Amino acid sequence: MKIILVFGGRTKLAQGREICERFCKMAGKFLPCRIDYIKDVTSCQQLQRRYPNSILVGLSPEGEEMDSRGFARFLKGLMGQGKNIVFVVGGAGGFSVDRCAKIISLSKMTFSHEVARIMLAEQIFRALCIIFSHPYPK
Repeated sequence: MKIILVFGGRTKLAQGREICERFCKMAGKFLPCRIDYIKDVTSCQQLQRRYPNSILVGLSPEGEEMDSRGFARFLKGLMGQGKNIVFVVGGAGGFSVDRCAKIISLSKMTFSHEVARIMLAEQIFRALCIIFSHPYPK
């Protein structure tokens, strides 16, 4: 079981890529974690072929909002299924969440894709710290 972050297109800002990769590397202390950049991500249906037998979680403003502890419970529930967990942040061209197993929202506010990627990577690391009773580094 591993966590895969799928980002539509490249992260333009080098600092954004570095931050996402840093959080993914830290999350890797608990579960294998990687980032896949896919040029034209349009839907979960498209990704089902690329990530078979995985749980696809799409990010959308219409998705379920939760606090960090709620997200940790959500992630722990997904981990209990024993499958790869794929979180998807679409590109600037839009993304259809049809056929995603779950749809979550980081906030009612709208964020750029660059910021959403960083926030997701950080929240995954934070959730794993909560799940494994590890202190969050300060």
